[in-house]
Amino acid sequence: MTYPYFKRFDNFENYNLTWTGATSGPTDGVNIAKELDYYVCWYYHDAVLPGLLAAGKTPQCYLNVRNCDDRDSHYDVNFVLRNASGGIVAAKGYDGHLHVADPMSPLWREALRGRITYFKALGFPGVFLDNGVEVDVPTQYTFDSHPVNPRTGQLYTDADFVRDCVDETNWLKAQFPSMYMVANGFWSGTRYDQKISGHQYIMENVEIDALFSEGMWGNIYGYLWLAGDWQRSVNFLRLLQDAWIAKGKDFVTYTNCGGAGHTYSGDTSRQSNGEMIGWERAASFHFCSALLAAARSGNILSLHNAMSRPYVQSLFQVDVGEPLEEYRQIGTSGIYTRKWSKVQPFVNPQEGTRSVSVADLNLVDAEGYEVTAVTIPAKTGLLLYQADAPPDVVQLSYASSPVSVPATVEGVEVASGGTLQIPRGTTVTLKVPNTVIT
Repeated sequence: MTYPYFKRFDNFENYNLTWTGATSGPTDGVNIAKELDYYVCWYYHDAVLPGLLAAGKTPQCYLNVRNCDDRDSHYDVNFVLRNASGGIVAAKGYDGHLHVADPMSPLWREALRGRITYFKALGFPGVFLDNGVEVDVPTQYTFDSHPVNPRTGQLYTDADFVRDCVDETNWLKAQFPSMYMVANGFWSGTRYDQKISGHQYIMENVEIDALFSEGMWGNIYGYLWLAGDWQRSVNFLRLLQDAWIAKGKDFVTYTNCGGAGHTYSGDTSRQSNGEMIGWERAASFHFCSALLAAARSGNILSLHNAMSRPYVQSLFQVDVGEPLEEYRQIGTSGIYTRKWSKVQPFVNPQEGTRSVSVADLNLVDAEGYEVTAVTIPAKTGLLLYQADAPPDVVQLSYASSPVSVPATVEGVEVASGGTLQIPRGTTVTLKVPNTVIT
């Protein structure tokens, strides 16, 4: 199988907690590496590095480059920002312990260089720079007060804060040019529309390897955006193909699937106005939404907290071919689609189930049967195949009997209960003791 457009990414710590396919210990990096391409780890996960590196993966060590906990050994009160009253500026929600550092402070930069030097010595080939780029008003979302810019003596402006964060990130890359660096700080299409100049400045000037969005299709708690915000994010990801990825860069679209159980009402209380949709529908929604916009090989996806699921892994193994058109709405159905040379994704970003005829599109399902109409629940994606390029695998679903014994296909052991993918036209010997095949 190939991964023509999407590499696989997730946070190692959270991924490890939900991963159920281990045949040895949870720190077996070789085994874990079968399911992802990029990992964000903490420095104390260094035990998995030999396995991950041997498998050709790119683990990144987590580092917050905007905030520093005042209980950390490398904390220095002299590098933190202060407000107009002289008080320390802290990030909201951390009991006042997470202080905001001055991105231009030489003391802070040396502290960061020391941390990355340590990570590199452990064997990490990359660093995940949390808050490495910023596009927000400093007080709008995460700071408890508005910081003063130490260079001007005035309150930090948006433009100055964006510029200084880019300068800091570029300085770190210059210190460690061989390390793969990803900076978190982008969010969604709606945020892009609100802060176009900041986003453009970052894409034009930052010199790292990849940018990261933590809220493209929904927020970090798993609530999915309304249709209008969703479409702005599709447009934003499409823009990133030419404005960022075309320069040889990567972009990580990350959304929480493990917690993605709700549609989102759009108010500040983050309360659901819809049903629990579950991780599988959420994963299909995120994956197919990305297919509406992706056009280059630098796209990386994280269907967070669902990456270990067989269904999600099977999505990444689909050969989608090449995009043949821009995405579009089918009439006024509220369902969006885009033709690829081998597949056709559909997405319903609405709040209710929608149906539409696809009789003129010449499509088949995963089993090769003709599809003439689709009915798609709210916040759900559907992947169909071009009839002249049917899927190159046959999916064989099976359920374990009361005696759980692994199934074996061509000598490859697969845990009981799940989906086997067998190349079409391949003759296999299936040995499944005490297992019912459906």
